[in-house]
Order: sequence, then structure tokens, then C-alpha cells
Amino acid sequence: MKAMELQSVCTELRRDFWAAVADFQEAEKLMKTEEEAKAVGATTTTPHSSPDSALLDLHLRAEYLTGLRCYRDADDKYRDLFAQLGLRGLEQILSGPSVASARLSGRRWARRVPRRSEAELEMAVEALRGYMFLHMLTAQAEQLSGTEQKEIHELRVAETLYTMATEIMRYIENPAFLQQENAHIRTHYAVVLSNLGRPWEAHRRLNEAASYLFKSEQRYDPIPWAILELRRAETYLDHVTRAYLKNRPLGMLIAWLDSAHVSLARARERLEGHREDIWWWTWLHELEVTVCVRLPSITIISLGTTACLESQRGNDLAIVCSGCSGPFERFLELLDEGTRANRLDILRLARLGRLYCEFLDTHGSVVNSAAEDLRLRSSQIREALQTALQASRTRATPPDKRILEYAEATVPLLENAAP
Repeated sequence: MKAMELQSVCTELRRDFWAAVADFQEAEKLMKTEEEAKAVGATTTTPHSSPDSALLDLHLRAEYLTGLRCYRDADDKYRDLFAQLGLRGLEQILSGPSVASARLSGRRWARRVPRRSEAELEMAVEALRGYMFLHMLTAQAEQLSGTEQKEIHELRVAETLYTMATEIMRYIENPAFLQQENAHIRTHYAVVLSNLGRPWEAHRRLNEAASYLFKSEQRYDPIPWAILELRRAETYLDHVTRAYLKNRPLGMLIAWLDSAHVSLARARERLEGHREDIWWWTWLHELEVTVCVRLPSITIISLGTTACLESQRGNDLAIVCSGCSGPFERFLELLDEGTRANRLDILRLARLGRLYCEFLDTHGSVVNSAAEDLRLRSSQIREALQTALQASRTRATPPDKRILEYAEATVPLLENAAP
């Protein structure tokens, strides 16, 4: 057994040695080419040039299609963008995600002769972050359709794209860009790690993102801080879901829900006054409704002004009802806010509808006492979802097929779940 272990260690050392040799040879060739270029008076770098307008248009179009949840169209735009940038190795990453190959591909592209301009490097990093976010959303769509293996594959691809982007960052000299981009990409990566079942790594990346953001020029901008808190809350809620499956102690679940609530309260405070950032407002509404629905072993013992929460932890979780006469009223308020804000995003409307159905299943006593209020919300969500579905079908670029199917399947659930 020891001989096999020793052989494995020697193989890894040999592989690392030859990788280092290859890097040295590449660097030597690059230095030689630069010296030859200087000798003839040529310039090999344009560090402060602006990105090509065609590349910028492709990037903006890809981000726009991602926001519309047209994942395949967005994927095509990103592939066109990477082809024009000359970024190779993506096909290999998409077919079989490998951190080592992604790091090597990013390094070779950044060192390519003639050397990349600073603008090209920055564009590549931003595009890889956007493509990483697209694969995170695709993994979410695969989760809706129940294909776990495909979901994990998409998350692995997102992790590999993160590795390639951070490798290219090593060759960027703009400190302001690096601080800002490290904060953004690590916030995304934390969610990927959490979904892959690596929660403590996820929190470490979130703390790193907060550190980079504090040092960046955006440290006084409330929106990046709000996004960071939303991602932190999302990570805590993912812990709760996984803990349910593993029968973890109730106290642990309550602590994570409490932490998620605190993060959401900070996110709401920072988003106030920025109603135009609808993507993050709708995400806030959904996460707040999720906290209300997922409270474990908590009984709503009365309604109206005397409503309160009871749990094994006492009344500590009554903070969920802050600014409201009771937890049930708070749940209704959040449903109303979420339905009003999610006029066209059929995925978030559908998930709100599913959370509403879950609430009815969990809190039967409330359903009997407030049937009229709940029936009204059920019809409101159903009508909003049907309107959004109709608008999505007539669009020139309809949303992802899996999302449409998920939303269509939610409509009859809302009809049957109405008290």
C-alpha cells in the first residue's frame, strides 16, 4: 500500500515539474519575442486601449438575454464573444470540467504573443464571470426539471470558469478592476460551492468578497453590499434544505434561518432607494418568503395583533415579524410585494406560487382561520403567472423551455391549493 502511495506522490511531483518547465519555456519565448519586437521598433502591448465596440455589444447582448432567461441564446452570444477574443479550451471545459485544464488555458491565452491588451484581459474576465453566472442559472433550471447529474455538471462548469477567470486576473495590472472583480466573482463562486455541498468554503469566499469590496472603489455603493448579503442569505437557506435531508438538530436549523433573516434585513436596508434594481428586489422578496415558509417546528398560535411564534428556542425568532403585527401578516405582505414586483419573471413568480402551496401544506391551522385572505393571494399569483406566461410565449426570444414547463405546471397547483 505504501509503495502505491509513494508512486502516486512521485507521479504528481513529476507532473508538476514538467508543468513548471513548460511555463518557463513559454515565458522565455515571450521575452525573446518582446526583445525582437523592441529591436525593430514594434509595440506588442496596448495597455490602456478600450475594448472593441463589437465585443462590447456582444457582451451586453449576452447579459441582456441572460436577464430574460433565454439561456441558449445567451450561451451562443458568449461563445461568439470568446471566439472573437481567441479564448480557446472552452469546449473541453464544457464537456469535461477540469480545474487544471482551465487554469492552463487561461494562462496560455493571457501570455499569448502578441500580448493581450489590458482592455482585452478585463473584457475576458468580465465575460467569463457572466458566463459563469449563466451556468449557475442553467444549473438552477436543471434542478427544476429534476436532473441532478446535469445540475452538478453545470455547477462544475461554473467552478471551472471561475478558475480560468482568476488565472487571467494574474496578468491584469489595474488594481481598481481587480478589487471590484474579485468581490463580484467570489460572491458568485460562494453560491456554487454551497450548491456543491461545501458550505464552509462558501462562507470563506463570501468573507473574501467582503474584504475585496471594502478595499474597492465601490465600498460606498449599497448595491454590491446588498448583493453580498443576498448571497449570504441564499447560502444559509441552502444549509437549511440540506440539513432537513440529514435530520440535523432543530437548533442548528433555527440558527441558520436566523442568520438568513439578518442578512436579508441588511440587504433590504441597502436596497431601499434603489427600486430600479428589480432583479435583486425580486430575489429579496423570494428569499424573505422562503424564510417565512421554512421556519421549522414553529407554530403560529394566533392571528392579528397577538400573533407570535413559539419554538424550542423561545421567542427569539419573533424578529421575523419586525415592523408587522404578526408572522402571518408579514407572510401576506411579502407575497403581495413579490407578486407586484415579479410581473414578467415567470420563474420567480412560479417559485412564489410553490412557496405559497408549501405554506398551505405546513400551516393548516392558519389556512382554516384565514381562508379568504389566502384565497385572494392564490388568485393574484395565478393571474400574474398566467399573464407572464402569455407574454413570454409571444416574445421574440422566449425563456428557457424548462422554466416555461415549470411555470405551466405551477398554475394547476395554485388552483388546487386554494383554500
